[in-house]
Amino acid sequence: MENFHKEHIEAINHFKTEARKAFAHICLNFGFKEADYSLQEYQNPFQIQFESPQIRILAEGIHWGMNANVCVGKNTSETEWFNIGYICRQRVPTVPITGSQTEQLYGCAYYLENYAADILNGDYSFLDQLALKRKQEKEEAEKARQAAIEQKLMAGYIPIHNPYGDPILRKPRLNLHSYEIARLKFPQAIPIYPENPSEPGYKAIIDKWFKDIGEHVEETELLCELSTDKVMIEIRSAATGKLVWLLPEGTIAQSDQCIALIAGNL
Repeated sequence: MENFHKEHIEAINHFKTEARKAFAHICLNFGFKEADYSLQEYQNPFQIQFESPQIRILAEGIHWGMNANVCVGKNTSETEWFNIGYICRQRVPTVPITGSQTEQLYGCAYYLENYAADILNGDYSFLDQLALKRKQEKEEAEKARQAAIEQKLMAGYIPIHNPYGDPILRKPRLNLHSYEIARLKFPQAIPIYPENPSEPGYKAIIDKWFKDIGEHVEETELLCELSTDKVMIEIRSAATGKLVWLLPEGTIAQSDQCIALIAGNL
């Protein structure tokens, strides 16, 4: 991360300068100042924070400079952040925040000053409501996830250990041929590889298939999700046709290993 910071110091400083300009009015009118803090190794260096005694604002650059993410939270040792988009969805009126990264920074600052002045003035009540709502949403999502897992286990799915996260549920496929047999049956089939130009030579575990054997697939359609110790990777079809073979969920594949075969004109 230190080398990354050195290589991109000019871009990082540019982002911080634009963020300071965007939030200057809030700092002046609501008593905020630029916060002094240290980044952890894994944290995004494209960020700046502003604080008052009660509230903290985080502004960061995301998506390789295309977008901005602005969050608000209580100024405590373990701040719970609330994204501006999440706040917008809970409040009326909602104001679309669009444009370039710099325009988004100004849009977020405008929204906070005009539609969330109570928060900037240190009123915790709305943030407490959001925290309770988020907790309830997480609990409901976890209940739904557990119910879906139980349903799949009852349907015969097999739990597979996943070194990168939650166990993977493998769909029972009693008639799944080996790659060699599938190649003999469909010699013209197009192989699908989990190649990732930004990370060659990696290993990834197959998490979930969105298409199953025998189903029609369109070119560029999402086929499956893989995960490494760093990222989740989406694999899309390189051709239009029928999915005739796949590596089952829970299998660890090399970046140059065929994970599926797409046969056309069937």
